[in-house]
Amino acid sequence: MSSSHPRPRRPFWQIREHLSPWAARGLGLIPIPVIWAVWWWVTRDRVPGMVESRIVTAAALPSPREMFDRNSLRILWFDKELSRSALVSLERVTAGFALALAVVLPLGLSMGSCTKVKAMFQPFMVAGGYTPVAALVPLTMVWFGVAERQKVGFLAIATFVYLLPMIVQAVDNVDHVLIQTAQTQGASRWQIVSRVLLPVALPDIYGAMRLGFGVAWSWIILAEVVAAENGLGFIINVAQGRSSHIEHVYLTLVVIVLIAFAIDRLWSLGYRACFPYRSALDG
Repeated sequence: MSSSHPRPRRPFWQIREHLSPWAARGLGLIPIPVIWAVWWWVTRDRVPGMVESRIVTAAALPSPREMFDRNSLRILWFDKELSRSALVSLERVTAGFALALAVVLPLGLSMGSCTKVKAMFQPFMVAGGYTPVAALVPLTMVWFGVAERQKVGFLAIATFVYLLPMIVQAVDNVDHVLIQTAQTQGASRWQIVSRVLLPVALPDIYGAMRLGFGVAWSWIILAEVVAAENGLGFIINVAQGRSSHIEHVYLTLVVIVLIAFAIDRLWSLGYRACFPYRSALDG
């Protein structure tokens, strides 16, 4: 006669526990109804019909019903041209990111490969890391004016400052044994850079590009804060000055987050397609 013992329950808090993708997605959904319930609670009329009785005023945070009011959504979509504004903002971020990448890739590869080049530009890289991104807005206005060039220029410079140390670090992380092995095989300096350093560092460089584009997208409001006539940042700036449409600020922020999530998924798919061996190792 065998007796079965119940399996001991595992505590919720586990250090670096491995989770299946479905479990991770399920846990990620838990905060959504909690946040929604708290949102409803703090924006409800404690005295029916009296907006002033709310815990959080409507001018600071609209209720879920007010946020997704059909008339408000219609104004945002048609009158504010939400879809067109999203495309304009995406074009600006892409242009700024491409300009930054055209400079930061060869410079970062050179700094990671050649100690003398790294010593030359190290002070500028460190200084850039401590420069507040918001301070670049007035500077780019002086350099490029207030038209479209200022917005693309701001995004390009800010992305460059963010990406450079990550690209250099990716090249620095290549095992020196690989370089020594190539040297013993008679490889030239250019061959070591093009056939050893760059290919080995490329997955980490791709990861840095993925993060850099996401950060650049989060700066779109700063980029469009001055003299913008369209774009998602423009919608937010206009809505902030009109308390009757404060819900447009939150809705536009939701759109920014959703677009960022979709773009990040595309970067993730590209990573798996280009570096399947690293995808398997990263889990």
